[in-house]
Amino acid sequence: MEEAAAAMPIPIIDFSMLSLDIPDDQIEDNSLALLAEHVICAFHSIGFLYIKNCGITPEEIEGIHKCTSSFFHLPTEVKQKYARSSQSGNHGWISFQRENLNPERPPDLKEAFNIVPEESDAAWPDNENTDGDFKLIMMSVFAKCVTIAHRLLKLLAIGLRLDDKDFFLKAHQRIGKERNLTTMRSLFYPKLHPDQIKEKQLRCGEHSDYGSFTMLFPDGYPGLEVMTREGQYIPVIPKPGCVLVNIGDLMQRWTSDQLLAAKHRVMIPANLTTERRSLAFFVHPDDEVLVSPLDGSHTYPPVTAHDYVIKRFSATY
Repeated sequence: MEEAAAAMPIPIIDFSMLSLDIPDDQIEDNSLALLAEHVICAFHSIGFLYIKNCGITPEEIEGIHKCTSSFFHLPTEVKQKYARSSQSGNHGWISFQRENLNPERPPDLKEAFNIVPEESDAAWPDNENTDGDFKLIMMSVFAKCVTIAHRLLKLLAIGLRLDDKDFFLKAHQRIGKERNLTTMRSLFYPKLHPDQIKEKQLRCGEHSDYGSFTMLFPDGYPGLEVMTREGQYIPVIPKPGCVLVNIGDLMQRWTSDQLLAAKHRVMIPANLTTERRSLAFFVHPDDEVLVSPLDGSHTYPPVTAHDYVIKRFSATY
């Protein structure tokens, strides 16, 4: 089994000033400078941070994991009715070992369910098959994630000292609507048998995320590892009640590597009977947004948000 380096603390940022409990009209940009500076520092050094006190409770996340777990334990023939179709969109169930986030390894030992609200023909699991109203529960947290994402986007612009503090907000106006690829994913890593595991196979292969940033709500079990700027993988220690946030490729391109889209992976546990769950909210710019370095450099060539992500999808599936 591959070994990671000793754990390095992921910074924890108190998000109370931007919590969901605070109305938009009570948030003053000039009071956020120090918070924004801490966020930029964390994203520059390792590309990951924890936020606490964001307004989504641990009980809500536990309810989501309970609901989605009941779906993932259904027979394959039932789950197949809700399968993702690459021809019609990104919403739906993704079967075990269907994805391969690191093509140099065997496929990932996980399942997923993608939530893409704007897809009109999206199929949702029937309530009688899940513990709770699957669509209602997922859409409720989706809406809350949108608000947190908007506030993080504003914070990034402040921390990067952009003249237009709404620059990133303007590039993400259609989250949850057509022509924006923002996706929420419920991820499930089932129990394993030694005979299932191929050489060099992982629960999730090494990769960086594609978009602007990702918000991750894990279930508390370890396994996630992050690569530092020095090229070493370190374990991420779960922090109850915190949301893990990491930078994606498009934000790294926008900032000419000032913010780091760190590669990460999920390892196979020593106890193969351990299941693992997480909920991820992948924030993407609107499809037509042209992403090019904000400093005017040629670190990366310009690319539209849509074209970049579709190219990454083609390598994953």
